[in-house]
Amino acid sequence: MRWQFWDKNEAVPPGEAPGSASDDEWPRDAYASVQHLLSMFLQNAPPFSNWQSPGATFTAESEQTARVCAQSFALTRWFWLLERTSGKIAERMARDAFVLLAEEANIANYPAAMFESLMTMHDDASKAYAARTDRERVVVVEGVAVEYPREYFLAQYFLLRMPTSPYYAAPAIKAHTDCLHLTLCLMHIAASAQEIFGAMQTAFGQFSAHNFQKWTWSAQPGAYELHLMCRHQNPLFRPERQIVTGDDVYEARRRDAADLDAARKAAIMMRVALRDLVLSADAPESFTSAREQLDSLADRVRSLGRNSTVLQGYVAESRRMLISRWQQALADKADALQKLAEAEKLHHENRNALYSTEWLRQYRHPDNVIPPDEIVPSLLTVDRETLEITIMAIQSHPKLRPMLPTTRKLALEIVRPMMITGRPLPGLVEKLDALGVAP
Repeated sequence: MRWQFWDKNEAVPPGEAPGSASDDEWPRDAYASVQHLLSMFLQNAPPFSNWQSPGATFTAESEQTARVCAQSFALTRWFWLLERTSGKIAERMARDAFVLLAEEANIANYPAAMFESLMTMHDDASKAYAARTDRERVVVVEGVAVEYPREYFLAQYFLLRMPTSPYYAAPAIKAHTDCLHLTLCLMHIAASAQEIFGAMQTAFGQFSAHNFQKWTWSAQPGAYELHLMCRHQNPLFRPERQIVTGDDVYEARRRDAADLDAARKAAIMMRVALRDLVLSADAPESFTSAREQLDSLADRVRSLGRNSTVLQGYVAESRRMLISRWQQALADKADALQKLAEAEKLHHENRNALYSTEWLRQYRHPDNVIPPDEIVPSLLTVDRETLEITIMAIQSHPKLRPMLPTTRKLALEIVRPMMITGRPLPGLVEKLDALGVAP
């Protein structure tokens, strides 16, 4: 059964038609469009002023929650539309810029953190709806089963979870009537927002981060973004390299995402191949070849940055599966088992040295995420404890040890001029000491 309550097409109120603004009035770049979006929200311009559907009424206790839900729903839809047209990286940069601009505006009624919280609630509500089965999208009221639209469950999500809502943590049935009316409001404001926001994003066309002046660093950055974070406004780097632009951030995130996606696909394919692989104790080369491939992939994944933690675990599990099968194949060959155990011990000791710190993992990125002339400035940027661990690893590993004399020489060349001009960074002398040199 389907209720027709919200199936009608509602017209936008006269005088507030989204098409009343000429396309020439919309900003022509994405960052300016984000600024304009914030201005529209603060001025309560359409579609935000059109939040309440004709015929939808609320109690005094629930009206504020309904208004906040509907207006933030429209706001979130701007970013959802951008994600559909330009991808997740563009959407995240635009959303972060919006929140930072709101923070800068110091809005009394809408703290910047609230914008992020509300939009995250809409993301979560949408994901929760997508996870519902067909049966869970039917609500039984007074013995009648009704198939409700997506907006009903988004409304319910807000009314039951907003701390200021009169229905906070209450049984869903108590909020049913207000859910129905808020459903109409969400559908009403979405229709208005779609036309306005579509015109806004058409005006700036293809997303470009060129004019973005504000961004928030990723919570789990990849290797390229990590190096941008390292050199951003860092006096250890050349002046021109201390400058990081929106384009730099966007490109770094794009490359990090592409690297992670490619490595994830390779890991899945390798897991499938491993399951189908015919292994025999009489043909050890089959084991050796599979292990070498897994080790190569594991090294690659380790170097990708903080965003690869889950994938590192997945690859490590694949390797454990291989070694377990190898041990089973050698169950009656004690000498071979002992050699395998010794080889595994050496392997783990070697990898623990080569990848013992985040800096070493970045340094060993196959695409030289840290350019050769920025190896020493980036090394001097890490905290002293990390530097000491890194130097110990370099000294103990034959492949890394040759870089130490050059590292010391270049470190002195960077630090001494800074000390002469009287503007050394805190802790630099201690870091030189950890390197084994005196300024």
